[in-house]
Amino acid sequence: GLASVPLSVSGLYLYYPNPVLHQVCFGILLFNCTYRTIRPFKTAPSTVPSSDLRAARHYILTGSLLFILAFGIWNVDNVWCDTLTSLRAQSWGTFVDAVTQGHAWWHLLTGLGCTRIGVGTSYLLVCRKYPGAFELTSPVLGLVPAIRWRTSVVEKNGKGGGGTNGSAKMDKWQ
Repeated sequence: GLASVPLSVSGLYLYYPNPVLHQVCFGILLFNCTYRTIRPFKTAPSTVPSSDLRAARHYILTGSLLFILAFGIWNVDNVWCDTLTSLRAQSWGTFVDAVTQGHAWWHLLTGLGCTRIGVGTSYLLVCRKYPGAFELTSPVLGLVPAIRWRTSVVEKNGKGGGGTNGSAKMDKWQ
């Protein structure tokens, strides 16, 4: 099942602790997820507004670019770890120490990228099922948006939660 991939990669990494192996497995997993995200765009019904498709594509693309940037930083950190550590040891100050922590940047950027990809993919899927019923909010700190009922849907129904019954619960629509 789904858990077999990360468990297999983790087991293999414990047996053969080479960071390159871990990176290659991660890259393969990321490309597979990207491929699976592209398919719903190609099969989207014509009832889905093109602006909604563009918004979903924007967040998926920028999330993927953040992943690529993080992957590059991770590789730089692995290759020049000793050099960066010696720079930090020269007491260049807290700012330089913080900025040169490549592994921390890896986690920050992949977390942000994953969130943007998740929001973009979720938005794509709900827009396919309920065209025009949802919108993306303004991103928090310009980074991560949220999905909510489109205001025009709430006003049209005259009820507080969107949907035909005024409830914001998706199971009420299904």
